[in-house]
Amino acid sequence: MNIDVIKFKGKLEEEKKTIEDQLQTIGVKSSRNPSEWEASRKDLNDDEPSDRTETAEAITEYEAEQSIVSSLDTQLLEINNALDRIENGTYGTCKTCGKEIETDRLTANPSASTCKADMNS
Repeated sequence: MNIDVIKFKGKLEEEKKTIEDQLQTIGVKSSRNPSEWEASRKDLNDDEPSDRTETAEAITEYEAEQSIVSSLDTQLLEINNALDRIENGTYGTCKTCGKEIETDRLTANPSASTCKADMNS
């Protein structure tokens, strides 16, 4: 295998830190599953919204933040899975066909788990 695993591990660790930092600004660890994140929930009663419009705006804001958190959480899971593949010696091998993942694909997406031919599988 011609993949520079050390280089990609460094990239993955950098991406992981960036995503975790982003998650901490708008999210909290899930109380149901500490390995997952959820949007920080403002207690509407503490803010005492004066009308339904403020309540609706708070709910809309929470839903938007939850969407962002969900996306970042998915990216974090993919990064952690790639780091696991590095540890168990399967990094750079397509999970679908078993062939080597192209270096340019890993450069574009270090957490890729499939080769170009199988990326939409």
